[in-house]
Amino acid sequence: MLDGFNHVAILTGDLERLEGFYRDVFDVADVRRMDDHGLRHCLLRVGSSSVLHAFEQDAPAPGPIFRRGRVDHLALNVAERDEFDRLRRRLVDVGASTGDVTDFGVLLSVTFEDPDGMFCELCWMRDGATLADATDSA
Repeated sequence: MLDGFNHVAILTGDLERLEGFYRDVFDVADVRRMDDHGLRHCLLRVGSSSVLHAFEQDAPAPGPIFRRGRVDHLALNVAERDEFDRLRRRLVDVGASTGDVTDFGVLLSVTFEDPDGMFCELCWMRDGATLADATDSA
């Protein structure tokens, strides 16, 4: 019944810097800026129906994994392995990632930090893979 996520709200101290990062690395071109009585925010389309909703305000410093709050991190998906490899190289080129790839069996993941230090991942699900194909690592 569901069709993925509509949006994830994030905080940034600098909308222009954040927009530039997503534009330069991920070719995000569909951006809508808003100013509601001094509250600056924008929508960045990161998929056919997925959006990052960034609000410009001071954000708490990022902490260690699983100690960051209700939403711990963000993972963006790509449909093709070639696109995963291309974007991984871009993330390395801008200094946002080491480029190390983690193989979870059904998917590949590379971690990166956005300009505000938020922990993120870029993921590619192997063609035809389902979560039922994953082995239990616990």
